[in-house]
Amino acid sequence: MRYQNLVSATLLSFFCVLSACSAQSDASNKDYKLREGDQFGISVWGYKEFDVSSLTVRPDGKVAVPVIGEMYVVGETPDSLASKLEIGFSRILKQPKVTVTLQSAVGEKFYISGPVNRQGTYNYITGIRVMEAIVAAGDLEQTANDKKATILRDGVSIPVDLEAALKGDPDKNLPLKAGDTLVIDKGLITFVGSVAGTGPQPLRRGTTLMQALAAVGGTREGADVEKVQILRGPETIIANLRDITADPDKDIPLRPDDIIKVDSADVRSIPVFITGRVVRPGPHRFLPGYRDTLADAINWAGGLAPEADMGRVKIRRTDPSGETKETIVDMRTEAGRDYQLKENDYIEVTKKRRNPAKDYISSGLSALAVLVSLFRR
Repeated sequence: MRYQNLVSATLLSFFCVLSACSAQSDASNKDYKLREGDQFGISVWGYKEFDVSSLTVRPDGKVAVPVIGEMYVVGETPDSLASKLEIGFSRILKQPKVTVTLQSAVGEKFYISGPVNRQGTYNYITGIRVMEAIVAAGDLEQTANDKKATILRDGVSIPVDLEAALKGDPDKNLPLKAGDTLVIDKGLITFVGSVAGTGPQPLRRGTTLMQALAAVGGTREGADVEKVQILRGPETIIANLRDITADPDKDIPLRPDDIIKVDSADVRSIPVFITGRVVRPGPHRFLPGYRDTLADAINWAGGLAPEADMGRVKIRRTDPSGETKETIVDMRTEAGRDYQLKENDYIEVTKKRRNPAKDYISSGLSALAVLVSLFRR
């Protein structure tokens, strides 16, 4: 809960006392209206012989009062019933003064359903509010949605900002009425996209993004793990699972109604094509802003072949007008290795060019070696 334990304990004790004595509390409330099953006594001041120690309201809503006869009393308050009894007794008594005392009141009820520790029926006490009702029910369970709830009243659903109510906001801590049902929802999150288990999933308070992903089997192959989206109302939170794995303190606690969206990397990846003297030529895709350099693409292609010319990597790029331009990049330099790629770049790693002078010297040395070998014979 989001309020102090001392306050919770005080409210709980207070409510338990009231619940245990609800009949007496209701009986002493002048606004209480009689219901079937209630018991009350009648005292006629100065005329003890007309006192009635106890009457029980029958299922038809009536009681049998000596001298007066059958009376329908459901809906009457103690004071309003006493006034009617005075009129009835006045036919035989002079200015009778009648007192009605409730002895046992069935009492009006309210109900709590959903993930609370003690859901069920509770005696209604005038002025009780949402937070006090939850305390009476033993607090929310760990799987409860602590953001919102609903009051069902006479066929109408009344939304409750439970998060604010539990913080003690008097405007959000709505009062309950007799007959209300306070419905606490289960905490749910929803996974969509490239995860092993999609759809609504139960949420325990304190669960983090990584814990929730593990519970549904993790992400699928090819998932964009560096841009996981947590949709929280109008807010979108971006999470990088690689960063969280490296530093668990960056993990994000989830909240009820969060939507976790994991795209496939191909959804926002950019294609390039690599050919020439690399180990694995072919198409390659990268994410904008991540591993988008020439060195990254070469690494993805398995690296350079032995005959590759690092000083003359050709990149052909077509601009929006359709014109193609070729750029020579020297990967022996840092600037060359960090060259930023763009969509549909065509990368050609050329073969090292032969050096004629070096070849001539090499041939000459080989011929000399043959002559030396012949003279030695």
